[in-house]
This record gives sequence, C-alpha cells and structure tokens, in this order.
Amino acid sequence: MSLQVEIMVQCGANIAVLAVPAALATVRPAGLDVVSVAAIALWAVFWVFESVADLQKARFADRTRRDGARRTCDVGLWRYSRHPNYFGQWMQWSSLILLSLPVLIDRWPHHHIVFGLLTALALAWISWTTYNMLVHYTGAVPAEYFSRQRRPDYIRYQRITNRFFPGPRRITHQ
Repeated sequence: MSLQVEIMVQCGANIAVLAVPAALATVRPAGLDVVSVAAIALWAVFWVFESVADLQKARFADRTRRDGARRTCDVGLWRYSRHPNYFGQWMQWSSLILLSLPVLIDRWPHHHIVFGLLTALALAWISWTTYNMLVHYTGAVPAEYFSRQRRPDYIRYQRITNRFFPGPRRITHQ
C-alpha cells in the first residue's frame, strides 16, 4: 500500500506541479530568445547526462553480476556523484523552469504584481521540491539505505563521493 501511495504522490506532482513550467513555456511569444535557447540546450545536455549515468550503471551491474560480485558502481559519472541520474533529472526540470521565465517576464505587465510574484515563487518552489523529492523522499536516501545493506563497499563510497551534486572526491584518512 505504501508503494501505491508513493506512486500516487509522484503522479500528482508530475500532473499538477511539474507541469507548470511546461505550460508556461507553451504560451511564449513568437521566436526564441537567448534564455530560451540556453534552457533548451541545458535540458538536452542533462537529458544526455542522465541517460549516460543510467547506461553506465546498467553496464556496471551486468559486468558485476557476471563476475558474481556485489560492488558499488563508481565509474564514469558515478565517480563524481552517488546519484548522477537524479542530478540530471533535477537539472532537466530546472531547465524547464528557466525556459518558462521569459514567458513570465513577458506576461508580467499584463497581470497584477501579486500574480507574477506568486508564479515566480512557485517556480522556485518546484525546483526546491523536486530536489528534496529526489534526494530525501523517493530517491537518494531510500536507495542508499538498501545499498549499504547489499554492498559492503558502499559505506566507503559514501565517505568519498558527493551525494547529489557532482564534484571531486573527498580525501579520507583511514
């Protein structure tokens, strides 16, 4: 039952909340401005980023399964983040928010200032909520709980690898 509730929460977020930037982006004036082009390019880059991370992990899992080993994927993008696929997904949503900003700015003079401010705050809230969902609610924290139980090397991986934002590995003194 709890899995069904989790699925429904995600469906509700996707239908109601995460659709807002996409809906705003569809009512844009003719032509693309620099911000819109940058947002589309960022979305594409992070779609590739997420896809590469998923592919790297699948290949690593196949290889370790054939070897009969239980090891943590720490190659490619997984060397720089414990959840590069979640990071790529969050950046895709953030790129859609960026894509909707020119529309918000274009429409701002035609609506009451409160509407514009609430919309801008809602867009920031979407990015924050998506981050929290991917890290704390449905993503990283639950995944890491099970990874620690299944893979003996995962605790070391947690110590040296950033959880969400890609970056250089931390040096640990053992």
